[in-house]
Amino acid sequence: MVGVGHPVRPRVILRLLDTDVTLPYVREDLQLFWSPVPGFHGTFMGKTVTINQLGVRGPEVEEGKITGRKRIVCFGDSITFGYGVDDDDSYPRRLSHALGAEVINAGVTGYSSFQALGLARRLLPRLAPDVGMLLIGWNDGNHRPVDDREYGRRVEAAARLEAWGDHLYVYRLFRNVYLRWTLLQGLSRAKGTPKQHRVSPEQYAENLDAFARECATRGTTPVFVALPRRRRLGEPPPDPTYPRTLEETAARLEVPLLTVGVLSAQEGEGNDRFFLDTLHLTPEGNERLAALLAGQLESLGLGP
Repeated sequence: MVGVGHPVRPRVILRLLDTDVTLPYVREDLQLFWSPVPGFHGTFMGKTVTINQLGVRGPEVEEGKITGRKRIVCFGDSITFGYGVDDDDSYPRRLSHALGAEVINAGVTGYSSFQALGLARRLLPRLAPDVGMLLIGWNDGNHRPVDDREYGRRVEAAARLEAWGDHLYVYRLFRNVYLRWTLLQGLSRAKGTPKQHRVSPEQYAENLDAFARECATRGTTPVFVALPRRRRLGEPPPDPTYPRTLEETAARLEVPLLTVGVLSAQEGEGNDRFFLDTLHLTPEGNERLAALLAGQLESLGLGP
């Protein structure tokens, strides 16, 4: 009757500011902004997508420490999730076949290091993996009116009142205005509208550090993975800030950094065939990445 409308949910941020594609396999998440829907089974871009009851892509997994079996959990964004490919064509799934180990795909479309760290804190106690891999960074450099930490604080502040105030029209109105303001800033075309990285390079380094510490406290070996990207003739080189920060942080923390190069098997060869677009890998690209990672993990003694 009063026309307050529905609340602005955190997932709207993903749809309006990062991508105009509706993702049927994600839902709102007050801590992580959005996360996969447990038990989802369907298709996206014509490809099979299965989310298990734990809320990660792939088959069901047993919680807790598994005696006599190596377990690796891959955290990351859509590159790790396997955007645009079938369940079995993601690189974590291919890595599982290459190593003969259990590899769990904890990548989520659109995630920044802020969100991947939050998901790691949620899943590491439940999965107790031997190795925690992290491939994250490109989304951190995307621009928004507020960074992920600030948006997280806004969502948390609004959520504190959900229990008692959601039935009050006045509360709902002001909560919607409070959260929608972030979106209106981002959609505004006014000159001088402030923009900043979702996660600054400094915060990125802090999140990497926190991920490594979170792994170490759980008896899990942290491993970072370099950021793959298509390299096409005439295409401008990617911003080196986040790859350089990743490399420097890995060296400072003495965390292994697995290199991927251009994924090419031959020196000087292009890598177009490995990519669906600028960032996302084809099935062949995922296969090639898994092979590179498997070899380096085995050389580090982190294979089965």
